[in-house]
Amino acid sequence: MNHIERFYLTIERKPVDRPASWLGLPVKKSYEGLFKYFNVSSIDELKIKIDDDIYPVELPYHSPVSDAIYAAFDFAKVRSAEQDDRTLTAPGFFEDYEDPELVNDFEWPDPEKYINVDECRKNIAQTPQDRAILGVIWSAHFQDTCAAFGMETALVKMLTDPDMYGCAT
Repeated sequence: MNHIERFYLTIERKPVDRPASWLGLPVKKSYEGLFKYFNVSSIDELKIKIDDDIYPVELPYHSPVSDAIYAAFDFAKVRSAEQDDRTLTAPGFFEDYEDPELVNDFEWPDPEKYINVDECRKNIAQTPQDRAILGVIWSAHFQDTCAAFGMETALVKMLTDPDMYGCAT
């Protein structure tokens, strides 16, 4: 059974020699430990070593805030020099907001400015063609909400002020 067959049969819940596997998108800080443990020197070598069936291709997104579309919003209320990743528990841009109309005060990014279609095609072409290719184009709405308000404030506001989320109770 090849990698692509294994992937499709796994998601179709049909018999397979083993379930399809995917390393996922490990954070770069984990690379050194993974490379050392598996005795490899690159993420591609690691995927081959663990016999990964799925190769992700992230949407090439390059903005001043992020190189990942799922982190396109910089909701930090205050940014510190040592903060390199967005955090869900820090105070968010909307933490003190009560009026849903004020959402327009945020400087919303224009994805069209930051998405590179040619780079995406190049990345797909460089992917092993004997593996399932997974396009990673997603937005973590729950994560964005927590980042926008700060997690504690977001969870409380979901219950106490659902209008801030545009949802009915």
